[in-house]
Amino acid sequence: MPRSIGWWLMLWAGLCLLPGTGAFGQEGDAPALLPAAPEPSPLLTEPKTPEQMFDAVVTLIDLGRFDLAKTYLEQFVQADPSDEVLLAMRDRHGTGTFLKLARIRDLQATAQPLLQRLNALSRAQADDPGYVDGLIARLFGSPTDRELATQELRNAGSRAVPQLLRKIAAAGSTNERDILILVLSRMGQPVAPVLIAALDAPSEAIRLASIQTLQRLEHRAAVPSLWPLAYATDVEAGTQLAAKQAIAQIRYGNADRLERLSAVLAVDDLTKRARQLLTGQDTLAVDGADAVELWTWSNADNTVVGEVLPTEAANLRMAARHARDALTLSPERSEYQRLYLMTLLAGEVQGAGWATLDPAQNAVLSSSMAMGVDPLLAALREAMTLGRTDAAWGAIQALSGLASPDVLHSRSGRVSPLVSALNYPDPRVQFGAAMTILRSEPTRAFPNASRVVDVLRRALTDPGQARAVVIDADVDRATTVSGYLAEEGFDALVATTGKAGFAKAADLAGVDLIVVHANCMQWNLTQTLANLRADARTEFIPVVVYGPEETRDALDRLVARTPRARFAAESPGSSSFWVQVTPFLKQHPTPPVSAEQRGAFRSLAAYWLATLATSSQGKLFNFTEAAPELLPLIDDEQLADHVLVALGSVPSADVQTQLAVAVLNDRLPMPIRIRAAEQLTTHIPRFGLLMEQGTVNRLTMTWEATDNPALKAALSGLVGTLKPNDGLVGERLLRLSQTPKAKTP
Repeated sequence: MPRSIGWWLMLWAGLCLLPGTGAFGQEGDAPALLPAAPEPSPLLTEPKTPEQMFDAVVTLIDLGRFDLAKTYLEQFVQADPSDEVLLAMRDRHGTGTFLKLARIRDLQATAQPLLQRLNALSRAQADDPGYVDGLIARLFGSPTDRELATQELRNAGSRAVPQLLRKIAAAGSTNERDILILVLSRMGQPVAPVLIAALDAPSEAIRLASIQTLQRLEHRAAVPSLWPLAYATDVEAGTQLAAKQAIAQIRYGNADRLERLSAVLAVDDLTKRARQLLTGQDTLAVDGADAVELWTWSNADNTVVGEVLPTEAANLRMAARHARDALTLSPERSEYQRLYLMTLLAGEVQGAGWATLDPAQNAVLSSSMAMGVDPLLAALREAMTLGRTDAAWGAIQALSGLASPDVLHSRSGRVSPLVSALNYPDPRVQFGAAMTILRSEPTRAFPNASRVVDVLRRALTDPGQARAVVIDADVDRATTVSGYLAEEGFDALVATTGKAGFAKAADLAGVDLIVVHANCMQWNLTQTLANLRADARTEFIPVVVYGPEETRDALDRLVARTPRARFAAESPGSSSFWVQVTPFLKQHPTPPVSAEQRGAFRSLAAYWLATLATSSQGKLFNFTEAAPELLPLIDDEQLADHVLVALGSVPSADVQTQLAVAVLNDRLPMPIRIRAAEQLTTHIPRFGLLMEQGTVNRLTMTWEATDNPALKAALSGLVGTLKPNDGLVGERLLRLSQTPKAKTP
């Protein structure tokens, strides 16, 4: 602290302690408690101009006086500084200062709009070729000009890099090139993403300059992008050596440690980085940002170009790049093939907005089908293991076009991933797996075949609400957690034991989350988690283990070795519970199934249940279990045909009665009534008369009373199946006309 400020503070403190002026009143009085005096401003003078206000903000932040910094920052904004003043403050204090202000919670409301305005100004300035060219020209002037130009290029940031790269490619001397590379390295880490994109440039000069700059910056995230240049067979020897030296410098701090590098290490590193980006363990985003400026080399523009993408899309694109590079270095390895195929399928689904893809209109889907069943099954398993619902949905759609019994048999001898997908916690993936299995026309039983009908049943009545199972012996605590889940749209089902909770999760279709208390009973927690992960029906369902905070350390190892599991401390309210759980569930967010897609799923489910009812496949799939979901849909005009066909093969008194009710209901459309009568006509001879006599009498009366020829004909067949006695037969014959109609000439 400056001596003058320190002296002033001591003087102020002394005055506060003088009799009659501080915390004491008249002599003999008891001490009076006064409010604490506000801490004085450490500024020697009150700032008056916008420039002085911003300088004061920077000083106060360094002193930790966020309260005063907030006041002066608000005054700065209220002064409506011109673009020139804002850029001058950037040049004086650096862009990093504005970023720092925007990250301080007390200042965010004011600082973030200011940062956005500065970014727009900087982008416009850096996009002006004349401005950047002028700065580059000053780099070759006096030392003062060079320093000022370098500082302004730092402030311009990544937007100035493309022109610097052009100058490097056209450099007339080694000295000129070295100066430009030095300036690039002095621009700091923010330019590294642009230089990584420039590694794809066809110009060797640009590639070498980018490699050398990344080496100087020791930018660790650049290593995966340097591996292909170090080991691809079509890269120039000089570039290969430079890339290896850069990797050695970044990884080991010594550019000469080349013996520690290998193509095997390169492929392992590339696939590891790709999987980290795919699973959310790593990200291109800075400080949790929702968007990323992703740079790529554009052959059309002959330079690097930036594109702002949602973080998830940017991570996926970079993961696909690393997976492709790994495959390039080792094209025969199946694990790298499936990783790259998975990223391609995920990209197609993301691009299509989760719609159902048409192979005839989608080149990636069409090409992946040409690779055969095994690579697609492997990609599906990889996608589900990594929690990439988009890739799983894409793989299943490709497999649907290859539907054959082969999809039910994994080459490894394990349960086919397509069967496991029936239990994956996403309704699209579940339904797509069921459709693909049915189209494959299996001829023999297979594990978990009953889940196919479960998925069809859910599709018929799916309200779009997720399900969760809460496992907790303490009913009151389980009820509280169920309430937390209900607030976020989950239909929570409670089980008091681990065994019962496992049964619910395994038997019910559409369970999207399992929440289990650490003090789990009958099975204990270890057994419960092991069984949940060992069974194909629950293998992929996310699990949250919750318990007292003091149990976290004891459970860390168990939770860490359980795939797709996370610990959450017991919470006094839903907000603190969801703060812990939401990041886990939203690592790979998927949009809800659209109303159009849900309608298509319902139609397909009804169609396939009708198909099972009338084909040999019905022996493998117990379609009759879907009767409770089918009965309420009898009056659905769009589904009624398939619903009635399926119900016609269900041996149930309730089904027979409901078919009769549909026939008798004069409010239903006539085609539905006629179709119901036709189904009754075959149902009664097949399963016997199961309805009450009163219902039979009403059917007969309707036959006698109706004047609709089509309904009359359908009911005639139905009444005939009731086996009328000789007296009824004679009576009905006498009602017929005795005179045959003459033939019309």
